[in-house]
Amino acid sequence: MEIPVYSSSDLAAKSEDLRQPYQGNYLAMYSSLWSGIVTDPLLMTVPLDDHLVHRADGVFDVIRCLEGKAYCLKAHLDRLERSAARIDLALPDDYKRIREIIQSAVRAGGGKDVLIRLIVSRGPGGFSTNPFECPASQLYVVIHKATPLPA
Repeated sequence: MEIPVYSSSDLAAKSEDLRQPYQGNYLAMYSSLWSGIVTDPLLMTVPLDDHLVHRADGVFDVIRCLEGKAYCLKAHLDRLERSAARIDLALPDDYKRIREIIQSAVRAGGGKDVLIRLIVSRGPGGFSTNPFECPASQLYVVIHKATPLPA
């Protein structure tokens, strides 16, 4: 069997075949790599060479958003900042606008009762164990539907 090699245009044409029902829960994603928000789940990606992917080098927090308002936002951001400091992970420049980014991503996702996942990674920069090969840390903000807990 011959394994196909795809170009970006080939994948764009094939993208509809890749959609899965659970992706309907993914509403929006901000990435500091492109300093913007996408709402198509197939575009919600993290680079393969991001140290978050191959070294688990990053921190995260999850915030409940009710009626469009992030619950205990300051406490969550403080915890994320402490976690990053403990592993000597510098916050990316766009973190200065984190509240604006969160509001914009929630608005772009179109939901009011959602979960907000904040992820700070060491960033892309090769596949070695050296954390200093990454030119800049990255911020990913993912908005997805909050599913009720089972009874």
